[in-house]
Amino acid sequence: MTPPPKNVRLVITPTERENKMTLGGYTYQVGDLFTTSKVGVTGRIEQFIPVRKNVTRVALRLANGQRRLAMVKTY
Repeated sequence: MTPPPKNVRLVITPTERENKMTLGGYTYQVGDLFTTSKVGVTGRIEQFIPVRKNVTRVALRLANGQRRLAMVKTY
Protein backbone atom coordinates (compact mmCIF):
# COMPACT_ATOMS: atom_id res chain seq x y z
CA MET A 1 0.00 0.00 0.00
CA THR A 2 1.42 3.37 -1.00
CA PRO A 3 1.05 6.39 1.25
CA PRO A 4 -1.28 9.19 0.10
CA PRO A 5 0.22 12.28 -1.54
CA LYS A 6 1.27 15.02 0.87
CA ASN A 7 -1.27 17.53 -0.45
CA VAL A 8 -4.28 15.34 0.48
CA ARG A 9 -6.22 16.40 3.60
CA LEU A 10 -7.60 13.87 6.04
CA VAL A 11 -11.38 14.12 6.34
CA ILE A 12 -13.12 12.24 9.14
CA THR A 13 -16.69 11.32 8.30
CA PRO A 14 -19.31 10.94 11.06
CA THR A 15 -19.22 7.13 10.76
CA GLU A 16 -15.48 7.11 11.51
CA ARG A 17 -15.79 9.15 14.70
CA GLU A 18 -15.23 7.38 17.98
CA ASN A 19 -17.98 6.65 20.49
CA LYS A 20 -15.60 5.98 23.39
CA MET A 21 -12.42 7.42 24.84
CA THR A 22 -10.13 5.93 27.50
CA LEU A 23 -8.34 8.35 29.80
CA GLY A 24 -6.49 7.49 33.00
CA GLY A 25 -7.97 3.99 33.15
CA TYR A 26 -11.55 5.23 32.77
CA THR A 27 -13.61 4.77 29.61
CA TYR A 28 -15.87 7.69 28.71
CA GLN A 29 -18.69 7.47 26.19
CA VAL A 30 -21.25 9.81 24.67
CA GLY A 31 -23.67 11.01 27.36
CA ASP A 32 -21.21 10.81 30.28
CA LEU A 33 -20.35 13.83 32.42
CA PHE A 34 -16.82 15.11 31.83
CA THR A 35 -14.86 17.87 33.58
CA THR A 36 -11.87 19.48 31.90
CA SER A 37 -8.71 19.58 34.00
CA LYS A 38 -7.41 23.04 33.08
CA VAL A 39 -10.53 25.21 33.21
CA GLY A 40 -12.83 22.92 35.20
CA VAL A 41 -15.77 23.10 32.79
CA THR A 42 -18.29 20.26 33.24
CA GLY A 43 -20.70 19.04 30.60
CA ARG A 44 -22.23 16.01 28.92
CA ILE A 45 -20.13 14.45 26.18
CA GLU A 46 -21.78 14.85 22.78
CA GLN A 47 -19.02 13.74 20.45
CA PHE A 48 -15.41 12.55 20.18
CA ILE A 49 -13.33 13.78 17.26
CA PRO A 50 -9.87 12.17 16.94
CA VAL A 51 -7.24 14.76 16.00
CA ARG A 52 -4.01 12.75 16.34
CA LYS A 53 -2.97 9.47 17.88
CA ASN A 54 -2.92 10.91 21.40
CA VAL A 55 -5.22 13.95 21.09
CA THR A 56 -9.02 13.91 20.92
CA ARG A 57 -11.39 16.84 20.63
CA VAL A 58 -14.37 16.36 22.96
CA ALA A 59 -17.64 18.22 22.34
CA LEU A 60 -19.43 19.04 25.61
CA ARG A 61 -22.98 20.30 26.14
CA LEU A 62 -22.98 22.54 29.22
CA ALA A 63 -25.84 22.92 31.73
CA ASN A 64 -26.73 26.32 30.25
CA GLY A 65 -27.13 24.77 26.77
CA GLN A 66 -23.87 26.06 25.32
CA ARG A 67 -21.55 23.79 23.36
CA ARG A 68 -17.87 23.70 24.35
CA LEU A 69 -14.97 21.93 22.63
CA ALA A 70 -12.08 20.61 24.72
CA MET A 71 -8.79 19.14 23.54
CA VAL A 72 -7.87 16.04 25.57
CA LYS A 73 -4.52 14.25 25.59
CA THR A 74 -5.12 10.48 25.61
CA TYR A 75 -1.77 8.86 26.32
